[in-house]
Amino acid sequence: MTPRDTLTNEKSPLPGVRAVLNGRERTTPEGGAGAAKIELWQSAVARNTWPTKRDSSVGALQGYGVFKDQTKSVNNPHASTVKQVADIGLPTRHLRLQILTLTASEANICAKLLEPAKEMLESFQFYQDRIKFGLTKKYIRFLEDHISISIYDPTDQSRKLLPPTNAIVHKIINVNHKIVVLGQSRHLTPLFLIYDFLPSIWKHGAEFPTPRPANLEFACCASPDGSIYIAGGNDNGLNELREAAVYKVDEDKWELLPKMHQGIYSCRGVFIEGMFYVIDINRCQRFDPTTRAWTTINMSIPNSCLDVMYAFQRLIAFTSKGIEQYDWEGNLWRQLETLPQHHPVLNVCATVSYDRILFCGIFRNPDIYICKLYMYKPGAPFSERWISVDQPNSFLEAMVQSIATIEI
Repeated sequence: MTPRDTLTNEKSPLPGVRAVLNGRERTTPEGGAGAAKIELWQSAVARNTWPTKRDSSVGALQGYGVFKDQTKSVNNPHASTVKQVADIGLPTRHLRLQILTLTASEANICAKLLEPAKEMLESFQFYQDRIKFGLTKKYIRFLEDHISISIYDPTDQSRKLLPPTNAIVHKIINVNHKIVVLGQSRHLTPLFLIYDFLPSIWKHGAEFPTPRPANLEFACCASPDGSIYIAGGNDNGLNELREAAVYKVDEDKWELLPKMHQGIYSCRGVFIEGMFYVIDINRCQRFDPTTRAWTTINMSIPNSCLDVMYAFQRLIAFTSKGIEQYDWEGNLWRQLETLPQHHPVLNVCATVSYDRILFCGIFRNPDIYICKLYMYKPGAPFSERWISVDQPNSFLEAMVQSIATIEI
């Protein structure tokens, strides 16, 4: 029996979370109280809001400790009439096991109605457990025209636009089940936004430390532990910056790092075996999060580099001419592959998807720009290296700046 089977076959005499959400369970060992709980949940789910005193079931549930009053607050003038679901009769262990198996949409509703579930669903460890037991699904996140952000489901080729950020996006990073955006408003005000798929809303993150890079030519990437590292760029006076910082997503907190030995502009950031590399066409500096020290490394990226990534134990650069792989022993870049299209390339971005690299290229053909998706597998036989990916028609003329795999 697999870990997933163990979770989904967990036996409990108490009402199940999914059964309550889907309205399939009508009776419980608690009799009327259990039925009242289900009626209350169904009513609240239908309204997509919190249960209130107007619900006929509230009176029957108060004697079973199902609700507790929310503390009054200035931000919620109706707090005295709103009740928060505090318990549905499940011990913490059973609650955790059952919530682990919820789909993304079910988890979203559950997080709104059940405070203990919300805390679990938002934790980094809970997300890691869902990945461990194979309970997540992989989607592709797209950034188009520095404005529109969408989620693409490769299984049914459907695409969903996220709510607008009203921002011009400079950098976009996936961290666990969240999307982080560094950008600016149309009035050039700096913006730092976070999209969480559980409440499905954008929220403002902690204020960015100063000095903030004035454009998008700075290094930025996510670490394996779910933090975001940035470094380099330039200020409004076009001076190269030595500053670096890390954003801890779970804590919503920025922390300044020691300054780099030299300022770096128009650089790329990549994590390699626990180290943060900041690379441009002339130099490279590496930060060790353990020792909190920078080291100058004798390496650079190709002159025409459009994107760089570390995947399958390879440092790979995507250029206007093709794909190159870094030779660590020879300290040089070697041509690995030519691009599948012979038309001039304007932009390239890529992400790891299972055992392949999902490659997105913007090509000129001949007087218009078209967007093409391919799956690329390094080292595979020639006939299997490049596989064209079906895509929505709306992608054909989109200017895609960034793609990434996200598990939800």
